[in-house]
Amino acid sequence: MVYPGNLYVVAAPSGAGKSSLVRALLELDSRVQPSVSHTTRTPRGQEKHGREYFFVSPQEFDAMVAADAFVEWAHVHQQRYGTSRHAIEERMNQGSDVILEIDFQGAIQIKKLFSNAISIFILPPSWEELRARLERRGEDSPEVIELRLKNAQVEVAQVDKFDFVIINELFDRALFDLKAIVHAQRLKFSAQRRARADTFLALNIPSASPSSLGEIHGPYHCRRLPGDDSQSLSTGVGRDLPRARAQPGSHTQSGKQEQAWRDRPARDCRWQDRHRDAQESTPLS
Repeated sequence: MVYPGNLYVVAAPSGAGKSSLVRALLELDSRVQPSVSHTTRTPRGQEKHGREYFFVSPQEFDAMVAADAFVEWAHVHQQRYGTSRHAIEERMNQGSDVILEIDFQGAIQIKKLFSNAISIFILPPSWEELRARLERRGEDSPEVIELRLKNAQVEVAQVDKFDFVIINELFDRALFDLKAIVHAQRLKFSAQRRARADTFLALNIPSASPSSLGEIHGPYHCRRLPGDDSQSLSTGVGRDLPRARAQPGSHTQSGKQEQAWRDRPARDCRWQDRHRDAQESTPLS
């Protein structure tokens, strides 16, 4: 199904700064809406039910899996996380852009279900920095930190499956990169056509460019007729184009020389046209 809104999927190893980057993007761009996942883990710090995650019991999670309520779900760090299908589709149908914070397994599954999903992977600048960030966070025991670092090695190895990669060395630069990806996706032909379908319809823009329209003609485009194939021309006509010339340097040129330079492309085209016309008018023996 085609949705007016875009879907951004952000994955990263724990401690790479994924949540901080997404949170900052949401504060700066009101067109991007979060998709709140369900998880069986307990809240951390100031997290609230329904804001960062829907915190549910393992039994509740099992019931949602049985009801096919998730577009994806996975085991991560001995807990389960799932993304509600209804929440994503409802917001994209309204024209909103949706962003998901998700593990790499879920990101790969999402890409298979939503053709317009844009996957983004956040990398730390080094393993040493990743460990330091996990320790500075002060939320996990040494054993859990070691588990997260071990899992990070598996996660980072999947980075080639993502559309974009951001290295979060300096937060402001990484945030700029994330904003650039979001904005660039909105300007793609397919995204603009979904979001501004009424404008495309009013301008009579077809869904695909007809191959029969041929090439654009202009003052510096040589004329080509339908079915014209340079391979069918005799040697020296059409195939052997004039050599590329260096642009005028800083040395002084006369007005006649400069004018000849400007007129040369047009003369090249006319030269080819005259030879082609002469060849076509020559009677067959």
